[in-house]
Amino acid sequence: MKQTGYPVVIIIFILLFSGCGSKEINPLEDERGIFSFYGALDLDSPSNIIRVRDLRIPLLAEQTIGDGTVVTFHDIEKGVSTVLQDSVIYINGHAIHNFVLNQPLRPRQPYRITAVREDGALSESIATTPGFTIAGAVPDENVRCRQQITFQFDNVLPSEQIRVDAGFEYDGEMYWFEITRYCDFNYDEINNRVTLEKSPFNLLGLVFPPRNINMPQCQNINPRIGCDELSSDVAYLRFYHLGPEWQRIYPIIQVNPDNVMDVDNGLGFFGAYRSDTIKYSLSVE
Repeated sequence: MKQTGYPVVIIIFILLFSGCGSKEINPLEDERGIFSFYGALDLDSPSNIIRVRDLRIPLLAEQTIGDGTVVTFHDIEKGVSTVLQDSVIYINGHAIHNFVLNQPLRPRQPYRITAVREDGALSESIATTPGFTIAGAVPDENVRCRQQITFQFDNVLPSEQIRVDAGFEYDGEMYWFEITRYCDFNYDEINNRVTLEKSPFNLLGLVFPPRNINMPQCQNINPRIGCDELSSDVAYLRFYHLGPEWQRIYPIIQVNPDNVMDVDNGLGFFGAYRSDTIKYSLSVE
């Protein structure tokens, strides 16, 4: 699958926090705390990864987590704590400590991660899962290219966020673009509802902008690929429903981890999300 234009912010976070795909180690992590955490908990996944780094260790030195260090995941509502096991991977020759969480998560629940060093020094952070998103499109079948669609996301609290990628298949490949910052979303805080009204034509202008457009726009742009040129008449809106902690890094990742203020006595970020996809079909006429 291809990503056009600006990178998808949420995917950047997921790759960075999981530790499975990132090839960079944050050069700003130092001794300004005890540990750093990087974790994005997927509400729907039975397994999640939380990266932990001991900030005493110089950046380019061999990274180790001491035998006396205990990393624990706490289900705050149930009062249940689980000691996590270390799983070391190597990226560019550097050891990365990923702690694997194998337990189901519940919607709108706070979870705490703690790391305690052998001398008793502690870092901790809380991630709150979002609610279960009720999402859909009206209409969702045989939509004309310039016809307005209402995309609706229910059960989204004011403290939570919806981030959205538009996706179309062209020449046998999927192309995605993160549209949240460029389109006007309507927020109904009384009914906990987020809506977006756009046509496939508008969304194509973001995914396939004209060659001479430098700033993405969500309307009045003639896409270089039309609806009749797509490989499939099925189009997608992929969305991420984020828990309240993501407000600390909205809209983009912070350059300086000290600015995030998410980890007590440490650096990094610990949050939760769920993702899903809305499908709709285009008219072949």
